[in-house]
Amino acid sequence: MSSTGPNEGTLRVLPFLSLTCAYMMLRPFFRPRSANSESLKSEDWEVDTTSAFPGTGLGGAQEFTEKTHPHLRLDKMMVSIPRVMPGDQVYWHCDVIHAVEAQHSGLSDSSVLYIPTAPLTLHNANYLRDQRSNFMSGLPAPDFPGGEGESKFVGRATIHDLKTSEGRRMFGFERVDGIPNAGFARKINEILFD
Repeated sequence: MSSTGPNEGTLRVLPFLSLTCAYMMLRPFFRPRSANSESLKSEDWEVDTTSAFPGTGLGGAQEFTEKTHPHLRLDKMMVSIPRVMPGDQVYWHCDVIHAVEAQHSGLSDSSVLYIPTAPLTLHNANYLRDQRSNFMSGLPAPDFPGGEGESKFVGRATIHDLKTSEGRRMFGFERVDGIPNAGFARKINEILFD
């Protein structure tokens, strides 16, 4: 929606997906030997079988920081995406660690839309039902950090902005049809509308 590039509040990613995923899965099983230690040496870490997930609170997303995941070297390894112009699209895998640049030294706003996509499953239909309710109230998505979101914004998007049947169906406001498996479509519609 805007022209933005490095140092202008753009997206940053940690591009090493396989290594990051391995570290992300193993990190809960280790802790520093000393609470004050910032050492990355293996001998300064010990096995932790309590399996707490660093940077994760109950019901929230997992946050990766230098303190909770020091071996990732986020300060050195995160890279900003190249300049994008209005209409450009950037795709990344949902497991890629990503963030918005902490500093914005550009001359104009950096405006983006984050549009996650997901297959139609029973689990995702439950999410869509809850997201539909949040959308109507102007609140963030159920799995996004809370707060009042856009609930007090004047002119925020509402159901009246969904002009097509496909758009209303994608937001959970119309029944799912045209699926070859009629039983599956019935279950989806029961979740959404019963």
